[in-house]
Amino acid sequence: LSLGAPAAMADTLTVPSDAYPTISAAAAAAAPGDTIAVSKKAGGSYVENVVLATNDVTLTTSNAEIDAQASGTALTITGDRVKVKGFTIRNSVNFGIAVTGDDFTIMNVTVASCFGSGISILADGATVSGCRVRHCTGSGIEYGSNGVLGSGTFERNILQLNSDSGMLLSGDRLKVKGNSVTNNGGDGILVLNGGYLALDPSIL
Repeated sequence: LSLGAPAAMADTLTVPSDAYPTISAAAAAAAPGDTIAVSKKAGGSYVENVVLATNDVTLTTSNAEIDAQASGTALTITGDRVKVKGFTIRNSVNFGIAVTGDDFTIMNVTVASCFGSGISILADGATVSGCRVRHCTGSGIEYGSNGVLGSGTFERNILQLNSDSGMLLSGDRLKVKGNSVTNNGGDGILVLNGGYLALDPSIL
């Protein structure tokens, strides 16, 4: 006989809804394995600073927009194995997206007009694919592992018109392929292989 409790069923949390009018409300309620499905907000953007702190959560949309309105980072990921798909993120201060959770995936996300870097990562096991980062005052994507050896895959991203480098990457196990990096103010792609670049997502 097994005395263990049955595994909890994964839920889909729908935003906006009566239970979850905001993305932040759904993120606070999400359990491991849940999906937060966000519809485009009628009449505009979600004006929020969203924090995903739970492991194994998927945050997905086809066309919703998060607008920080010059108040902090729009999306902060501290949970492990988080997946984010499909959002447009605008008008952040410090970073559009800041990540400290390991083994995460960001796909098909647009980050634009941020005061600071578009996507800032201090984690291991990064996958950033099919994203577009433009008009940010820092780098488009900056990556440093939370240990000496960092792994990450960066592919099919479009990085343009950022004030600093298109990509600033540090790690020993990096895959960088198929990116378009044009008209940035610093280096196109700067890879510090074998080094540890201390990027802190809380500080610009």
